[in-house]
Amino acid sequence: MAKSFFPFSSSEIERINNICVKLGNSKQQLDIINWLANFEKHEWEEALKVSEKIKYFSHEEIISELNDFLEKILIKYPEKIIYLSFLGEFGKSGSHLMYYIKKTPCFKLNEKYIKILDSLKTLRSKLREDDILLLIDDIIGTGESTVTFYNYVVKQQLRKNRSVININVILLCIAYMSDSIKLIAKNIKKFEIYGTPYQKAFVSSNSVFGYRRKRILIKKFCIKYGESLFSIEDKVTRVTSNYPLGYGNSQSLIVFEHSAPNNTLPIIWSTKNSWIPLFPRSTEFKISKFKEFRNNNVIWFNIAKELGIIRETEDFESSNFKNINFKILAVLRLKIKKMNDMLICQNLNITLNALEEIYKEGKLLGYFDDNNKVSKKGMQNYNLVLSKRQQNKTKIVSLENKGLYIPEKFFNRS
Repeated sequence: MAKSFFPFSSSEIERINNICVKLGNSKQQLDIINWLANFEKHEWEEALKVSEKIKYFSHEEIISELNDFLEKILIKYPEKIIYLSFLGEFGKSGSHLMYYIKKTPCFKLNEKYIKILDSLKTLRSKLREDDILLLIDDIIGTGESTVTFYNYVVKQQLRKNRSVININVILLCIAYMSDSIKLIAKNIKKFEIYGTPYQKAFVSSNSVFGYRRKRILIKKFCIKYGESLFSIEDKVTRVTSNYPLGYGNSQSLIVFEHSAPNNTLPIIWSTKNSWIPLFPRSTEFKISKFKEFRNNNVIWFNIAKELGIIRETEDFESSNFKNINFKILAVLRLKIKKMNDMLICQNLNITLNALEEIYKEGKLLGYFDDNNKVSKKGMQNYNLVLSKRQQNKTKIVSLENKGLYIPEKFFNRS
């Protein structure tokens, strides 16, 4: 695995900049560069082509997609009660999507028609013949999880006097792999699906990677590295299967702001064997990055003291975030990095209520406006601390400067 860099060409720098823009600036140039460190230099072309084809769903786009699909469902079933639940276990991607559903204008305007089920154990008592059950998830990959959940959870709850209540099952997702429909149709008699369909990345016709020779070259490249990055052991047979192109050979290129599905190519998200991911799935990896973030903020905190942004009498406590002024500085940084409230809470390990308290104090200091956006003063202080930090020439790898190689210019800035 390559770990050193050669100087980048101007065309490569431009491509990296364009990739960052395409990914909604969720990644910085150095994130792309660090990811490229996984590959040999002569393979950068293939790696860049893969990253250029990633479909990234931002916070705003997720809400917009869900809102549009929810509107279509309500138009089709006017004034009918819709029972809403997530696919899979609590804490999985489906439950995360409930956060976004509640943010949609459509949900807010039609709450009397949309009933969220706290537990599917209440299905039997609430649903009647021809009622609507809306199951949500961010992506339906192979369809296996959907079918398993329906057969072993939903169907069991609908059994009554040895027969099953016939209901309308609606699957709502942001994206689904087109191949999954066949398996779902075989197992669920009456269902509809709302979401955007996607083909496998290396499908023989109309691949996103173009003609056959080019497509096969990139596929071999992904298999070469992916073979050692993702495997699952069958709990029954104890047989381990490798999935170099994503779970069930899904060949997905989809990433959400809150997670990267295991259906997506492992070279994008895996942390196995010291792999540097572009969009990590691993909780351990995220925790380690959080620790880097926290430790790095000790430096930011002390610089902020020097500049008078934070009172000299305040102390930083690294074991927990008791210092509200430090919290303001940390939230300020993450807001500038375009993280939404949910991701900020996850990164700082705080609740939404705690975040609201930080916003309140930050507003008193003039760092945030009435809409919790970074104010001009907040931006000025951020830039002031950043410039002071650069002057100190700290060697600690940070979120702003964590690369192995830094090109002379990015976005035309030296």
